[in-house]
Amino acid sequence: MWVRGQGRAQLAKILIVDDHAVNREFLATVLKHGGFAIVEALDGWSALELARAESPDLIISDILMPSGDGYELVQALRREPALADIPVIFYTAHFNEREALSLARACGVRQVLTKPADPEEVLNVVQGLLAGETDAAAAGAQGEVGERHYMRLVADKLVKTADELEWTTSRLMALIEMCLQISAEREPSQLVKTVCRWTRDLVAARHAVVALWEPGAAATSFVAVSGLSDEAAAAVEAGLTSSIPHPVPLSATGPLRRSGPVGDADDFGLPWAYPPVGAMIVVPVRSPTRQYGWICATSRISGESFTADDERLLNIFASYLGRIFENHCLMSELSDRSRQLEVEMARRSASQWRAEMQGAVTAALDQGTSVAECATAMLKAICTKGGFALGDLWETVDAEDHLAHLATWHRDLPAVEQFVQRTRGLTFLRGHGVPGRVWRAEAPVWIPDVASEQAFLHPDSALAAGLRSAVAFPVYMRGRVSGVICLFADMVRPPDADLMDLFGTIGRQAGQLLERARLEERVRLLGERCTLVRAIAALVGQADSRVGLFERVCRTLMETGIYAQAQICTMDPQGRIQVAAASGPAPGDVSPLVKVAFGTREAAADNAHGLAGLGAGASAAFPVKLQGRVRAVLVLHARAAGYFSTAEIENTMLMTGSIALALDALDASEVY
Repeated sequence: MWVRGQGRAQLAKILIVDDHAVNREFLATVLKHGGFAIVEALDGWSALELARAESPDLIISDILMPSGDGYELVQALRREPALADIPVIFYTAHFNEREALSLARACGVRQVLTKPADPEEVLNVVQGLLAGETDAAAAGAQGEVGERHYMRLVADKLVKTADELEWTTSRLMALIEMCLQISAEREPSQLVKTVCRWTRDLVAARHAVVALWEPGAAATSFVAVSGLSDEAAAAVEAGLTSSIPHPVPLSATGPLRRSGPVGDADDFGLPWAYPPVGAMIVVPVRSPTRQYGWICATSRISGESFTADDERLLNIFASYLGRIFENHCLMSELSDRSRQLEVEMARRSASQWRAEMQGAVTAALDQGTSVAECATAMLKAICTKGGFALGDLWETVDAEDHLAHLATWHRDLPAVEQFVQRTRGLTFLRGHGVPGRVWRAEAPVWIPDVASEQAFLHPDSALAAGLRSAVAFPVYMRGRVSGVICLFADMVRPPDADLMDLFGTIGRQAGQLLERARLEERVRLLGERCTLVRAIAALVGQADSRVGLFERVCRTLMETGIYAQAQICTMDPQGRIQVAAASGPAPGDVSPLVKVAFGTREAAADNAHGLAGLGAGASAAFPVKLQGRVRAVLVLHARAAGYFSTAEIENTMLMTGSIALALDALDASEVY
């Protein structure tokens, strides 16, 4: 449809105002098909701004909207000269037709369309109203349409009865639709908003509030406000969610209807930000067992009081809401109890798992005959129970100067041997690498992804072996860090606080049990040394020469099975060192350690290298001192790297003392 504007014809522009998108879409489709330009708004306040900007030829407005209803919109339009003559059509639910007609007559609105409306009816009413803007007679006729509707409802008793029945049926159908919609809501916060919006439609109220609280809650748990601006609604919600008890009537346990002079909201138990209250209806939200809150509607759009029918409808609505909310509370309580049960089960499972892992570690440490065997069994138990693919144990050596590799256990993984070999060759100082960091900090370290960890020394070999994450924790012995356990998983594994706590316990347990294993091993070694010392002491007086004595000593040492080779070296007056006796594989060059022992008159050890030609292991040179002079040097080669610890060197020096006694006896016999 075309209208004349600024000397040229243009499409008539219609502003549609409704907070329901479905209603706006229906009207827009029908009117666009009828040849009209369409502008849309969600509520009265935004519609007023659009009217100022767009100057529409006609406005179709819902009456009840969240912010700024149709009545307020018409009043605002009539106060502005540029907008005062714009015709308005009220578009409202069928069960609110009586209030809409009364309100239309009061504010000068010519037409009322009820939902749902036929497209033909919509077009006829809009075209007739727009044509009436230039035809005074038609305008008068159109202005009387609402009056004729109203007079027909009053004059015709039979029609009125039928309309009453239809009106009641419409409200009940609307009630059913409301119940279906709120039954689909799952979140209580959204549920109260839906109920609040439907409450205004159900009783034609300007404002509505819904407040619910969960059993045992000190304050209102869920609040929704409809019909106010966002700022006012937020202030009302904040006031109702406080823990201050609300006065009557909002604390009442039964329905309440009020009609009378307008009063301040806080006189009726509503926050101060709520608009002044005239007509008011409050119904409790409750189930057959308890009350959960209330629904409050105020200021009917017709200006009249709320009726008994309104109260009955709201009571039905509130009872249904009470049952839905009770189901939510029961489900919430059930969910809480389920979570508590899960936590308890997880706690018991974790406790059992901790006990099983600690028991497995204890059993593993009791199985081994040496420290290395105990450590390997312990690593296997930890990895098997904890879901790790590889474990390393590093121990402090040489007065805690560095960490050295002690034991490894791993599952069968591709390329894992290359990783193990590369790792065994490392020596960690304090703060160096992951074990060094743990040693210095005396705290565990968890690496979720070794590829992104800068402190990890060789991530390429770890990734090639399928090792993706790592955790390392200290082993304590007598209150100090005596070692570090490193575990590797074949997946990216985030930190686990419970597991870290368990590893702290295992670190102390492992330290105690490893110390016991060390002491047992030391006792065993001392026994072996005592046997050796006695065997060598028995040689006193049996040998007839130094060479014979030295050969017997080397054979005796090799018979124990501890050493791979034994030598005794001497030095001639010119300072030349030579091998006087040996047992085992053919000796190669004289070890540089012999010269050190002759020069310093102290034992010298190399725990990383064996004697020349004998491969990996450890070697040591022990001076045989007689009357303050080094008469010979005992050279021993052990198959195990790191064999010659401080304690081992001290024990071996006892044997050199027996050799010195035998030499002294030979010297005495030669003099005699």
